Amino acid sequence: MLATGVDEAHKPAKKKDNDEDRSNDPTVGIGSIAAGGRYDELVNMFAPKRNIPCVGISFGVDRIFRVMKERLEKEAREKGTSALRPSEVDVYVMAFGGANGLLKERMAAARDLWAGGVKAEFSAKVKPKLPQQFKAAEAGGVPLAVIVGEDELAAGKIRLKALGLPDGHPDKEGKLVPRANLVTEVKTMLQETEKASASMPIR
Repeated sequence: MLATGVDEAHKPAKKKDNDEDRSNDPTVGIGSIAAGGRYDELVNMFAPKRNIPCVGISFGVDRIFRVMKERLEKEAREKGTSALRPSEVDVYVMAFGGANGLLKERMAAARDLWAGGVKAEFSAKVKPKLPQQFKAAEAGGVPLAVIVGEDELAAGKIRLKALGLPDGHPDKEGKLVPRANLVTEVKTMLQETEKASASMPIR
């Protein structure tokens, strides 16, 4: 055995370089996210009488988004917060009944929420069906619904409902709040929903 004068067992550990190439690292799970090369013959397809040298580069957008998503989910797990939602919308404004789908009332509620700094959304359809509205909210992972109804509005009320609650939950049907206090009540309920979500064990 050739003596090197260096004790292999006591070699200093190699410092991790965050910028090193890890494309072949099995823990990463994906290949390269960018590639490039020469495409000298490509331009000649459109200008056959000219020899134009050309280079190009491409990025794997799907792979980049995948890496970003996995990193954000890892950070969420480390912080003990809930997983990422498909959208950033916090409130979906829905209509229950109404001859014209209560479009103006939905728009007014969304406008007030936007002015209060709450991310809200509503269906662009004039008379959307309630199941379709719930389906759109659930698809976007929206945590809270504001339900506008004729009887409630006549009484100066509006209904707030936390989405995704299991059957039998005491808050499954939501609660009626004064229409004038919509923004304040929504912000309070969003904070409660966020705390409840953060306290749940992450699988």
